[in-house]
Amino acid sequence: MRTVLLAALLALPVAGEELVLDSWPCDVEAPETRLDRPTCVEYDFDNVLIKSMHDGDSSARELLKQRHDTTLTSYERIRIAGALLRHVDDDGAYWKEISMLAENAIMARKSALLVRCFDQALDLAGDDPRGRELMVRALESDDATVVGIAIAAIGRRNDESLLPLIEKAIERLPEEHLGFALYTFHSPAAEALAKRVLSAEEFEDFKQARDEDLHDRDSRKTAQ
Repeated sequence: MRTVLLAALLALPVAGEELVLDSWPCDVEAPETRLDRPTCVEYDFDNVLIKSMHDGDSSARELLKQRHDTTLTSYERIRIAGALLRHVDDDGAYWKEISMLAENAIMARKSALLVRCFDQALDLAGDDPRGRELMVRALESDDATVVGIAIAAIGRRNDESLLPLIEKAIERLPEEHLGFALYTFHSPAAEALAKRVLSAEEFEDFKQARDEDLHDRDSRKTAQ
């Protein structure tokens, strides 16, 4: 559900232009520049390493550190950096890389290709305790994509103390239907807010997304 939500948010118009991006994260063609997508072989290989690292394989962690330093595409480099956060003794360099791009997501909406990297960094930063202040600032943005990513990230951390700020952001951008992103909270307070700001039909979609996300979380816990 997280990937689906981020892909949907990336399809929103930004900075006066229609941003339309293929949500598929990889390509059969080899990348030529750092702003291209990684090959699907590369993407799938990194997925295997990330899963192995989460399962406790230290050799996979070391390989991922090498992959981060040598991969060509910015999108894959950021994704690997996000996987390494809190999984290495000193993740300061990875956090700096992600937080700097997250800052760009808030401060400047450039080309569509750069926006893709910035938004990914903002999404990853929201999963780290150090990213809380970034998420607060993101809620103040007039860019619906930035706000939506922040709401979903705050929900994944179940930070209900930010619900008042989230409500203000939703009220500021009522036409963007940002209440849907509250599905990541899984809390009565967040659900009550979603019910207030969404139409009846949108609220039914919200509940379905919430249930699917909860099922995904339970499945990951069981697998671990």
